[in-house]
Amino acid sequence: MVSAYPYIWQRAVYWKEQRREIEMEFALQNMAENLAVQAQFAGYAMWMEEIQEEQGRKLLPSQVFVPELETLLENKIIVQVGSEDADSAEVVWEDGSFYTDTGLLEEIRRYIDERGDSWKDALGTMGGIQNTRVLDEGGGVISGERPSLDEENQVRVRIFFDQMGRCKYAGAEGNTESVRSLEENQGAFNQALEGQDPIAYQYGNDYVYYGILFSGPQNRYYEFTIDKEKVLGYIPEGAEAIDFHTLGNSGMFLLIWIGLALLLALAAWLLPLLPVISLGTGKVSQAFLGIVALALLGDAFLVLYGGELIVETINGNLATVLSEIFGFDGWPETLRILNGIYWAITFATVYWAALCLRAVFTLGPWRYFKERTITGKICRMLVRFGRFVRIRCLRFWDSFSRINWQEQPVKVILKIVMVNFGILAVICMLWFFGIFALIAYSVVLFVILKRWADSFYKKYKVLLGTIGEIADGNLDVEVEEDLGIFTPFYRQLTRIQNGFKKAVQEEVKSQRMKTELVTNVSHDLKTPLTAIITYINLLKREDITEEERRSYIQVLEAKSMRLKGLIEDLFEVSKATSGSTPVVLVDVDIVSLLKQVHLELGERMETSDIDFRWSFPQEKVILKLDSQKTYRIFENLLVNILKYAMPGTRAYIDVQTEGEAVIVSMKNISAAELTINPSELTERFVRGDSSRNTEGSGLGLAIAKSFVELQGGRMDINVEADLFRVVIYW
Repeated sequence: MVSAYPYIWQRAVYWKEQRREIEMEFALQNMAENLAVQAQFAGYAMWMEEIQEEQGRKLLPSQVFVPELETLLENKIIVQVGSEDADSAEVVWEDGSFYTDTGLLEEIRRYIDERGDSWKDALGTMGGIQNTRVLDEGGGVISGERPSLDEENQVRVRIFFDQMGRCKYAGAEGNTESVRSLEENQGAFNQALEGQDPIAYQYGNDYVYYGILFSGPQNRYYEFTIDKEKVLGYIPEGAEAIDFHTLGNSGMFLLIWIGLALLLALAAWLLPLLPVISLGTGKVSQAFLGIVALALLGDAFLVLYGGELIVETINGNLATVLSEIFGFDGWPETLRILNGIYWAITFATVYWAALCLRAVFTLGPWRYFKERTITGKICRMLVRFGRFVRIRCLRFWDSFSRINWQEQPVKVILKIVMVNFGILAVICMLWFFGIFALIAYSVVLFVILKRWADSFYKKYKVLLGTIGEIADGNLDVEVEEDLGIFTPFYRQLTRIQNGFKKAVQEEVKSQRMKTELVTNVSHDLKTPLTAIITYINLLKREDITEEERRSYIQVLEAKSMRLKGLIEDLFEVSKATSGSTPVVLVDVDIVSLLKQVHLELGERMETSDIDFRWSFPQEKVILKLDSQKTYRIFENLLVNILKYAMPGTRAYIDVQTEGEAVIVSMKNISAAELTINPSELTERFVRGDSSRNTEGSGLGLAIAKSFVELQGGRMDINVEADLFRVVIYW
């Protein structure tokens, strides 16, 4: 396949040469159309320059091309019904007067002013004012000088605006090939100029009913001296124009690949016939038909993208890029090997697929369907299920035939069944009336059995439910109804229930406090302590540099401060919960205090990717509080949001007054799933982030709640899915 690259490239070049003449024709036609539009726009730009010179002032494009607009928009002309301007009315007043639609007129003015910039750009594209000459209808020069013409590389194009402002091609001179192209594509040139009234192009021809008209150059020749490339353009030739599209359309690389793939498929079918070669017997060649189909589909994509690989390999682009990246000069030879591996994968897939499909002939179509297709597998499963049902039915019949009819319980059950059968047989003899008798018998039998079973089962179910709830940990369950024969069992169960309740409450409370305190304190204190020990050992080494020593000391300082903060927080929350912390009550403005905390944490908030929304009353909110502890409360809660809120969400801080009460609420979306009970979040060393990967101590909410309660307030925590809400009442 790789050896065929030169031939594939040759065929692609041949196909490209055949297509080149057609492409050239379309390209020249498109160039003529584009040149026509650019020439017309350049004429508009020259006309605007001419009008500005006549009036001696700077004008907007709308003032030049639609001069009536300014008068209409300034005066907003009022006309009467029945006048000549009646068709331009949009709104009619009760007194019979109406006015023009000034909104549309303003839109047209903006549109023309914006188009003026593109017309100036077109003039620059056509060589600018210095390469443009304006002539009157008789050929007299109005403005501009005729520049010298390089007939080998330039062409002079002339367009004419008639008395109606319509533009058309008016001849060319200079480069022979360019002139011939313009003459041959004169129809396309003039067609591109038809209907080029800018306002009509954008808003339709009905705009004239508003009393305005686009007035551009009239009875003018515009002569532009431009380079021949603006007429002829550039079309790549030969190998330079070969791309994946060209290679694919030539089709040669696909034909070669298909031919080689067919040879490999034939080999995959014939080689297993040789006794010495045991192909097609392994697990690899026993894949399901669906897997084979997916592999062939993927292989088809590889083959198609292989065309792009051929293009980039032959033109040398791939080798150049790889050389620039890896700095190796032998990529052309290496790429031949890599190309061979790539195509080997595609051919190996075909070979393997043919080897798998060979089983259609070796196994037979029916067996292949059953063993190598998903549908066949499902059918086989249904057959096995039918066999399973049949075996179960046979086993039931075998069990029924083994019943010992001499046993007493069996005899009682049999008698009941026989009596019931006799009653039903008598009822059946009553023919039509037997239906009513059967209904009455069934109702009576059902009522009797239902009452007896319900009474017994209800008491049993109540007792069983009570035992189940106690087993699930509900030691407060009580039963008020009479349980009949089950009453003694319930009395003993109540005694056990009360004993368990006392023991469990005490034990759970004790164990929980011990376990949580030891676990959390150990974990949070051990982390910085371990780091301190590690870096002290590192400092003991004599082979460390001074820079490393300073770095270790900085880490030791940070970990020591971390350990100090944890211990201080622990002491602080312990004193707060024990009531030994002094409280200094002064008049505190809650709003000002929150703003102060906001200012202190402003830098962290700006870099947190969390949008904080603040809602405060306009007036001051004064309360008798300890300012330092209240500051700590707000700081802990806002830091908690910064640590645990989901980035890209909003957090709401709201202060409200209800009578003499003040409510401060903070809401945010948690980044991690809150699986813990909200009431437990204010316990010591408890975090909503159960992984404990954050830098917090787990004491922030506990300290905040303790300080709120010390000052006579209440702090509630609510969790709704991922919405975390803290509300403080004072």
